[in-house]
Amino acid sequence: MSAAGGTAVLSDGTTLDAGTLVWATGEPPDAHTAADGCR
Repeated sequence: MSAAGGTAVLSDGTTLDAGTLVWATGEPPDAHTAADGCR
């Protein structure tokens, strides 16, 4: 995962734990971390 052991903030302001990101969004976490600059 691109979000290295931390939290990811989505473009809508939602903060998620990196481990739950894929479940919460239903999309690959890498797609979100790349788009949000959280790499």
